[in-house]
Amino acid sequence: MATIISFLFLLLVEGTMGFFAIWALATMNIFFGFIKEGHGIIIKRGESYVGPIISFTGYHLKPVMRKGRERLEVVQLEPNETPNAPGGILGFLQEKFGIFWLGTFPPFRSIMEYEFRWNEWEEVKGEDGNYHWRLNHREEPTTFFYVQTFPYALVLEAAETGGKYTDKSTGEKSAIGGNIEVDLKIVLLVKIICPEAATIRHENWFDQLGALVTDQARLFVGSRTFEELRSQKVNEIPEDGSADKRVRNEFCEYIMGLNDHAPIGEDSDSIVDVYGIQIIGAHILDVELAGESKKVAAETTAIYVAEQRAKATEVTKDAEAYGIRAVGNAEADAISARTKAVLDFGPDGKYVLRQEALKEAGKGGNVVVFTNDNENSGDALLSRLIVPQQLKRKGE
Repeated sequence: MATIISFLFLLLVEGTMGFFAIWALATMNIFFGFIKEGHGIIIKRGESYVGPIISFTGYHLKPVMRKGRERLEVVQLEPNETPNAPGGILGFLQEKFGIFWLGTFPPFRSIMEYEFRWNEWEEVKGEDGNYHWRLNHREEPTTFFYVQTFPYALVLEAAETGGKYTDKSTGEKSAIGGNIEVDLKIVLLVKIICPEAATIRHENWFDQLGALVTDQARLFVGSRTFEELRSQKVNEIPEDGSADKRVRNEFCEYIMGLNDHAPIGEDSDSIVDVYGIQIIGAHILDVELAGESKKVAAETTAIYVAEQRAKATEVTKDAEAYGIRAVGNAEADAISARTKAVLDFGPDGKYVLRQEALKEAGKGGNVVVFTNDNENSGDALLSRLIVPQQLKRKGE
């Protein structure tokens, strides 16, 4: 009995020491290593590609035929399907402790490191107390890739809207179309489908994808009015991409179409085929006026330049043309009201008119000349033509 107890104790000690030895080796990526959930790594032998290893619950790497060529892709497990994972003690370490067998022994066999450039959005609080999206550019060496959905940032500059505003009540289109310059802040939700295509054959896939998406987004903007474009905005980045169809809109569907057919390659292959990546969602975070449009309106809540003339309801000081029109309309209404007051109320109406003139003159330091109670239109006109400098010289 004592012998059995001693044996079990020795086995426990050796097992514990062995576990900590494996743990220590994993921290140095020697034979073993740690891979975060939703991440993957590429193993290389010297400068040669060996293969990817991923850590993603519910997914595994599986051979898939594309364009007559077999390649490993990240595939979701089918119901009751067993993942392609090692068994025995290696499978136990991987499942329970996140320790993966890498078979690495640098420098002969190691984890691939590569330079990667990308952009991220960060929501920050401004001095005015309002939150806005700030673009952070990242460029650094990395030893992993994302297999989970990750939000990347894109900016589309100086795109021009198009189309004409349609009155929903009448169905008629306005005579004035688009031609409004805008900048778009876009979040692109992407996950890697084929690690080899994305990290080996297209190391800077984000640059190439970004150029492709902004070109397509520019075409989308050119077929929409400013108001229609703003209706595509989202207030926050969807956590699950666009797997939930409730968060999809026209812009999202338009950009996600690149997954099936893109203007790249001789056969216009999809980005999944070429870059080994998949767009899970594409969303407009903000639409800002740009170029000449920005000069006309200081804020996006101002009149939306030419396109919005047909339905303008608000103006700012920068929207000069609309300000003049609005002031002109207001003055016309005021003149009509004053005229009606004079006609309806006789001497009382004249008195009100005189008091308003004095009040307005006091604001600008002007001189008001009353002749016969301003009853004679000719005298009233003459009083407006006499400026303070003329009165001063006349008095001298």
